[in-house]
Amino acid sequence: MPGTSTRSSKPSPVCRSPPKRASAPAHDGVAHLRCLEVRRSHRARPRRYAVSLLVLEDAAFGFGARPLWSGLSWTVAEGERWALLGPNGAGKSTLLAVLAGTIGLDAGKRRTRSGLRIAAVGQRLDLDPDVTALDAVVAAAPGRTELVERCARLEARLEAADAPDAEVASLLSDLAAAHEALAHLDQRFAPHRAARILDGLGLAPAMQARRVGELSGGMAMRVALAACLFAEPDLLLLDEPTNHLDVDSVRWLASYLPRHRAAQIVVTHDLEFAERVADHVASFEPEGIRLFAGPPSAYRKARALEAETLERRARNEARKRREAERFVERFRAKASKARAVRSRVRALERMEASAASTLQDAARGATFRFAAAAPSGRVPVRLEGVAKGYGGPPVLHGLDLAVVRGQKIGIVGRNGAGKTTLVRLLAGELEPDEGRIVREPKVKLAFFAQHHADALAPDPTVLDTARAFAPNVSETRLRAALGAVGLGADDVDKQVRVLSGGERARLALACRMVVPANTLVLDEPTNHLDAEAAEALAHAVAAHEGTVVFVSHHLDFLRRAANVIWLVGDGRVEVHPGTFDDFEARLRQEPAPGASGTPVPRRSQARADGRAHGRRVRAMRDRRKKLAARLATIEAELERAQRAVEAAAEAVASAGTSGSPERIGELGRAYEAARAELQRVEAAWIETTEAIEALDEALAGDSSVSAGT
Repeated sequence: MPGTSTRSSKPSPVCRSPPKRASAPAHDGVAHLRCLEVRRSHRARPRRYAVSLLVLEDAAFGFGARPLWSGLSWTVAEGERWALLGPNGAGKSTLLAVLAGTIGLDAGKRRTRSGLRIAAVGQRLDLDPDVTALDAVVAAAPGRTELVERCARLEARLEAADAPDAEVASLLSDLAAAHEALAHLDQRFAPHRAARILDGLGLAPAMQARRVGELSGGMAMRVALAACLFAEPDLLLLDEPTNHLDVDSVRWLASYLPRHRAAQIVVTHDLEFAERVADHVASFEPEGIRLFAGPPSAYRKARALEAETLERRARNEARKRREAERFVERFRAKASKARAVRSRVRALERMEASAASTLQDAARGATFRFAAAAPSGRVPVRLEGVAKGYGGPPVLHGLDLAVVRGQKIGIVGRNGAGKTTLVRLLAGELEPDEGRIVREPKVKLAFFAQHHADALAPDPTVLDTARAFAPNVSETRLRAALGAVGLGADDVDKQVRVLSGGERARLALACRMVVPANTLVLDEPTNHLDAEAAEALAHAVAAHEGTVVFVSHHLDFLRRAANVIWLVGDGRVEVHPGTFDDFEARLRQEPAPGASGTPVPRRSQARADGRAHGRRVRAMRDRRKKLAARLATIEAELERAQRAVEAAAEAVASAGTSGSPERIGELGRAYEAARAELQRVEAAWIETTEAIEALDEALAGDSSVSAGT
């Protein structure tokens, strides 16, 4: 049955198969993988028992007659980081909603630890459009909104107070307590920390000051992600968090999540990202949802071993079937063998389709293949002195680039650097403001961008959409191309409006696959594709006989497909021959160019680097010494400010009903002034402490670099 869980929620060092269900028989290969799951789980946490945060017990969910999963028993414990994997449409986002508690189960139970705080960000947003990006993140601090509203209510009551002195004193005491709680909260969830998370996700200070309603959908999604990270929940649920990030932001998030205190469940199609952030796997498979204690790479190896086991079993079953069929055919007419023949017939009727066949058929998924055209000339597209802007300063300028036949060019850079502008110029969707773009006469170009998938007409069927895009291609070829990307006979008569985001992207890609082209231009082709489809597309790009230029933030896709990297930044494009691995290694090791821009001899460059390194280290040490002296001064100020707040609060509480309204008002203003001074000093203390920590990290990094050279 779809979605049946195959791991016990309480691992044991001994491999035991769970009770068999009539609708989901346990196969030998499945039991083998279950052994690996249990043993890895036993080894993973030898020192302590983790506290369970959320438990699903025998959970089931579906849409009408279509079950997504059933019999799912899953325990998520403190500190666990889960990658939730599976094909598009399997129900990953729905399962996240069930875990978050926004969708109820059809059967089974969902239990959570008392007081569990869950933060979730998905493919839909719920942000206040009228606040700045930074304020939206700061507001995510747990309980902050309620405290701010309480302070505002108390202040309004004080301003309108026409009540006995005792009531005024009580209001002042309550206000003092609320402000003190807010000050402690702001100390833990300081705005500069929110700003640092936003910066890591690619929002510069100027962008952080803009209203959420003014941001693009991708930038607003980053704000929602930052708010979830800032809130420090107990359980963090992320649905495709890398879809709107550039490569730098993906790297930052991959390094940040393992250091975050929350347990995590992350839906992602980027296997390299999943490998960096996850130590557990929940995967939608043909036989059910599989739970595995270990990183995705270990799960894939165990899965491959299981497939080999099932394939051997399938071959054995096929051999037994052939032998039984030959026996029946040979002895059917012999009365002396009638009993043996009936036994063989019953055996044939009982034989089920091989589990391996089911596994392989379901896992086959998309198989992309682009139709090739006659080769182009050696340089299909050339940019000469190209500049492009949108009314303000040019986004790109001074571009002199050549796309060479056979290259697979991966374009990377921060969001907003001009990557999409560049591919639209290459594809002919935009004209340059300056310079010219020369396309070789034999070029046959196909362009895919995410907005092509989003712009598909909703009413036509899948097959009619493909017909309209490629009217000269036979229906047989169209159906074959659609089937190759996972849109089979059951899907071609569906209206486009009912397709998922991933299915729409596959449809748009299939339309371009059937039109012969020798130059492909692809803008974020893996968005909304599951891991298997993205891997298949990477193989198709690498195997394509022509030239391919693509923008991608997908680390695994870049690594598999690209043999040249174009780095876009500051309006220019740097060309880096070689794979994405070569590009990353070059960024880590490449020495700075000489002052004149000409090559510097290696030994001279080493001496120059050594002197520069020494100056940098001395400057950082001097800066740290000054900051340490400043921190000592601030700490003394902090003690005085804390004593002043305590004294002011005690004076307000002591006034009670004995003081006059004027005296109570004076004490209230004194308390507010003391609290404001405390907040100022605390902010200075946090800023100075973090500056010292940053210098310590930089000095440690320079020391390790120096030691390694």
